[in-house]
Amino acid sequence: MSGVEESKGGDAASAAIQAWGGEPVSAEESVVLGPKNDMGYPPILFEDDIDAFMKKCPIGFDKVIAQLTQMQNKYRVLESNILPKMSALKQKMPELERTLQMIEFLRKKQEADESFKTHFN
Repeated sequence: MSGVEESKGGDAASAAIQAWGGEPVSAEESVVLGPKNDMGYPPILFEDDIDAFMKKCPIGFDKVIAQLTQMQNKYRVLESNILPKMSALKQKMPELERTLQMIEFLRKKQEADESFKTHFN
C-alpha cells in the first residue's frame, strides 16, 4: 500500500483540501492530502519507494511537491501551536502531582472515617 487509503472518495479528499485552505481537486489528483484524523490533524504520507509511487501517481511531480510543501507548512503551524501548550503542561505537572497526592490522602481519610484539621491561608 502506498500510504494513501484507497477507500477515500474524491469528495472527502476535495473537502479536506478545501478545509485546509487548498484548492479543491479531484480524487485522482489528491495523492497527499486527505481528511483529518480524530485530533483534527491531516494524515502523514509515508512512502518507502518513491519511484513506484510516482509511477502510480496520476498527477505530475510538480503537483505532488506542491501538496507535500503545503502539508509541511501545515505541520509547522501545528507544531508551533502545540509546543507552547506542551511546555505549559510540563510546568504544571508538579502542581498536578501534589493535587493528586492530596486527593488520595483525602480519600484514605474518608474511607478510614478519620477526621483531620485543615488550615487555609
